[in-house]
Amino acid sequence: MEAALQLVANGLKYGYHKEAKTLFREASEKSSEVFGWEDEKTVWVNIAIGLTYQTHTTWDEAEEWFEKACSAAPYMGLSQGWDCEVT
Repeated sequence: MEAALQLVANGLKYGYHKEAKTLFREASEKSSEVFGWEDEKTVWVNIAIGLTYQTHTTWDEAEEWFEKACSAAPYMGLSQGWDCEVT
C-alpha cells in the first residue's frame, strides 16, 4: 500500500491531478473494505493522502482526507487528545 501511495503521490506532484484523485480514492476505499474504515491502517492511509495533498497542492484538497482520519478517532479510543475540528 505504501509503495502504491508513493507512486500516486509522484503523479500528483508532476501534474496528474485527476488520475491521482481517482487512485487515492480507490486506495482509501480498498483499505476501508479490507480493514474497516475505523482501523488504524485505513486512518494511516487517509492521513498519508492528506499530507500528500497538503505538500503538493492546497489545504482545501487535503482537508477531506484529514477529516476522514479524524472521523475514526472515537472508534479507536482516541477521542480524547485529538483535536479534529478543522478551523
